[in-house]
Amino acid sequence: MMLYRFAVTVAAPFILARLWLRERRGRAPSGALRERLCLGAQSSVTRGPVLWFHGASLGELAAIRAMVATAVKRDANLRIVLTCNTETGRLNAQGWGLDRVVVRFAPLDQRACVKRFLSAWQPAALVTVENEIWPNRFQLCAGHNVPIFLIGARMSDKSARTWQRLGARFRTRVFGAIDYLAAQDATSQKNFEQLGVAPSAIGPRLMLKGDVTLPDVSADVLARFSADFDPNVTVLGASTHEGEERAVLRAFKLARAAIPTLRLILAPRHSDRGDEVAGIIQAEGLTMARRSKGETPGKADVFLADTLGEMALWYRLAGIVFVGGSLANKGGHTPFEPVHFGSAVIHGPHTANNQAAYSALTDNDGAIAVTSSVDLSRAFRALVRDPARRQELVRNAQVALAPLRQSDDGKDAFWRRLSSAAALPALSG
Repeated sequence: MMLYRFAVTVAAPFILARLWLRERRGRAPSGALRERLCLGAQSSVTRGPVLWFHGASLGELAAIRAMVATAVKRDANLRIVLTCNTETGRLNAQGWGLDRVVVRFAPLDQRACVKRFLSAWQPAALVTVENEIWPNRFQLCAGHNVPIFLIGARMSDKSARTWQRLGARFRTRVFGAIDYLAAQDATSQKNFEQLGVAPSAIGPRLMLKGDVTLPDVSADVLARFSADFDPNVTVLGASTHEGEERAVLRAFKLARAAIPTLRLILAPRHSDRGDEVAGIIQAEGLTMARRSKGETPGKADVFLADTLGEMALWYRLAGIVFVGGSLANKGGHTPFEPVHFGSAVIHGPHTANNQAAYSALTDNDGAIAVTSSVDLSRAFRALVRDPARRQELVRNAQVALAPLRQSDDGKDAFWRRLSSAAALPALSG
């Protein structure tokens, strides 16, 4: 543990300089660095018990949105402090409109920052998602008698081997601090157990991202956009990352040479990359309209959906979806959302963040895997030309993913344990 603390201390000046520059250049909101340092961390959430929920970014926050809403609904006195690591995630969560929920940047994993956060908020428990494992945070929560709940927990064999190299004492202090663990798959559960999570802390598995909770689309908005986009000839690049937009655009150009009616909606994962992605579109010689500018799709080659909170609309408009983060090595974003809205799924080779779901799709012929823009173009053409095949993929995917969706047993067990550990009986339902 001392070695970790030393490494964090050495890295601190570089991390702080980077955060300061982001804020100075307008790439992070004013006050972001103070939030990271937990200076003036407390706000209007001062009365009643507080729960600390944490998710890394957009996907993780979306996965726990329903649980946050359930918590404040069940306990009228409860306050939530919801933290994340990214500007995009913070902005999105602030738009949820949930009462008694305050959104903050997560404290840096330095002891002074975490101590200030715990002192300011005095949470009754920490509920954290997937693989957000921060050694100082976990140790200090344990030292302050703040129970730690790790849900939808994910741990690949590769990550487990990395943790194993850090020594038994270090692992015990980190993983032994976890009071409750609900893994998302059997492999993850096995790895967490081997790393030191106590058998008594293991609960039923939870696949959080299987519970789709995207906001509804208004009938007026859907009707307005449906006039421009026919799902039979509309493809969506969903939650794309740097490097993927160019691949999607080139695949689209190749496919459109054979199918002139093909339309493309491009929705980058981080909306603040809108100008950057617009430049890529122009460099590829394509015309575009931008949602963030209030422009209508019209006859533009590409509709750039560079806004937050509208993915449900884009899924409804597109019959075929390339899921981002899978050609770029980002672990692959959730396939549950496009499948829920009846879209056929195409993805790249990098799917570790949702491995159980993508394995189920592969085993049941529920998606198409690609490795290049040429492959992606072929998939676009094949699915547009063969609607029956597209619908077959959707049906297969829905069957494949159904067993992975959240079970009531897993959720009920979580609420019972949290209610007991945090001394909040109303949460048990």
